[in-house]
Amino acid sequence: MSYDFTNRVAIVTGAGSGIGKAIAHELASGGARVLVADLDAGAAETVASQISKAGGTARAMQVNVSDAGEVELMVETAKSTFGALHLAVNNAGIGGPAAATGDYPLDGWHNVINVNLNGVFYGLRYEIPAIVESGGGAIVNVASILGTVGFASAPA
Repeated sequence: MSYDFTNRVAIVTGAGSGIGKAIAHELASGGARVLVADLDAGAAETVASQISKAGGTARAMQVNVSDAGEVELMVETAKSTFGALHLAVNNAGIGGPAAATGDYPLDGWHNVINVNLNGVFYGLRYEIPAIVESGGGAIVNVASILGTVGFASAPA
């Protein structure tokens, strides 16, 4: 199935590998200009390069979604590079350490919450006004099954 994203600008977080990488490629193959955002700068560069070599338009950016300032800069970069923002996929996420709740490390808890919850909120906080300013669009927030159910060894 193919979609027409011509004249659309997209951000995909966690786009350096896995599902995010596949989403970035799919959006670009449909004509979107894509900001490939990932904590791993090298992975983001590789994906952006692959998109460009396939005839698409992409720019890589290292982004830590748990930092509101970096997320705000990510959105501003998409706008300044490509002229607008129409689509966002908040895909970045981590699993965290495996441990029972009573033994769960506090730094692991904070890291999971900062990336998986705060990171999505920061994305929405800055993406929504930019998309409204561009005339509308769509945002997709991605979660694993742990976004809807709990496991004994993954309380975060």
